[in-house]
Amino acid sequence: MTKRILQVTLPAVFLCATALAADWPNPTGPHANSMLPEERLREDLQANPPKVAWKFPLLYRGYGAPVIDKGTVFILDRDPLIEPDGQTPAVRTGEPSADGADKDDAAAKKNTWASQPDRKTYLRSISLNTGKENWSSSWIDEGSCRYDGIRSWPVFDDRRIFLIDHGGTLRCFDKATHREVWKSTFGRKATGRSMDSYTKSPVLYRDTIIVTRTDWQDWAKGAATNTVMALDAATGAERWSVGVPGCHSVMGTPALVTLGGTDQIVIHGDRYVQVGNRPGPVVGLAARDGRLLWRVDEGPATEKTYFIPMVIAPDRILVGDSGRFIGGGMMVIEVKNRGGAWTAKPVFHKPGGNAFGMYHQAMVHGGRIYHMGGSGSFRATGLDGQDVWRARAIKGNEVRLIGIGDAMILVGDTGLVSVYRFAHGGDTFETDLAPVWSGQVLEGNEVWAPAAWSDGRLVARDLKNLVCTDFRKP
Repeated sequence: MTKRILQVTLPAVFLCATALAADWPNPTGPHANSMLPEERLREDLQANPPKVAWKFPLLYRGYGAPVIDKGTVFILDRDPLIEPDGQTPAVRTGEPSADGADKDDAAAKKNTWASQPDRKTYLRSISLNTGKENWSSSWIDEGSCRYDGIRSWPVFDDRRIFLIDHGGTLRCFDKATHREVWKSTFGRKATGRSMDSYTKSPVLYRDTIIVTRTDWQDWAKGAATNTVMALDAATGAERWSVGVPGCHSVMGTPALVTLGGTDQIVIHGDRYVQVGNRPGPVVGLAARDGRLLWRVDEGPATEKTYFIPMVIAPDRILVGDSGRFIGGGMMVIEVKNRGGAWTAKPVFHKPGGNAFGMYHQAMVHGGRIYHMGGSGSFRATGLDGQDVWRARAIKGNEVRLIGIGDAMILVGDTGLVSVYRFAHGGDTFETDLAPVWSGQVLEGNEVWAPAAWSDGRLVARDLKNLVCTDFRKP
């Protein structure tokens, strides 16, 4: 239990540098903090529970998030992986070694990178109201990976849609014609990918698309450089490119935030069998030109970083590890800008010890960070780093959190969707959160993709379908 809980009301101006007029433009929502404080869930959910409005069948399992733009859901899908015997294979589980190769036997290595040269990836446009497909575009995107399935999500502006496919090609599509406008092979090399394929997504900033890549070979030598590049959104031409020395960030998508009055790209370096056994750094780059603003040399990463850094106060950002084997850690960093002189220092660091979960996105409400710890524990942590409470009250090991007004929606990795209302700020799970409703909405395990919310509807992906659950009044 903590003795002091910092109460911070966070205006939307601090939350995201590009608060577009979109429903749910990325896994952390329009305010980049997984919260929609301006909306409210209806009070009679127990008497009139939400209903599944539609299911859209997907070709193959995947872990990339859906995004929503003015009543249209965009999602990436892929052809099934078929072995030479005609069977869809089991999930790949081989772990990479320091040089990026699979450490299992030669057959497993061959299977993990199976070519299947005619395999396609699909960009799908689906109506939020009906669940019917508006249109789709597809292209050859060969290859496979462990836990095979697309990892990334599209981003968009008023006229275009941008995505990075399985192989690491950045593509731009026209919304009106549905045709590809341009593409860049920036991340196509093996150096741009991990054994999980290309897991990062592009970041839209004004009229540029920002992407990152780490060179496996340099990393194996202990000299990793994370390349960050901004491309013109209309043409794909390079605007600027910088290298971040000593930063290996293969898994995580950067965050676009505003700190100290400056739009920034925040990158959390992971430590995936890192040479020297040191956690990766956390860095802030000016989104306009890539200039280094601040750096914390050792972040909380003990393994890898799927978690997208999140601003939790005007001058504080939360970063978290996504380690499975060593135990995830979390850190809050205070970032200050004093007349152009930037400083960054950890406010608290909870290293390892299952302090943070793997495939989930946290949220902040009432001065508390709600998040998963390791081994399926659900926790509330104060902004000073002190645990308020922890509980094993959530079915499954990982959840995605979305805050809607005074309520929290939890999407568990077993497909269970639960709703809780924030109660009286108690120091236990039972006195802090009041259960409202839960239901088995999604199928199977490995429900790892972040969910999306728009106009009273939750859109989430399991291993077979894209599912829309309607929370509006019947």
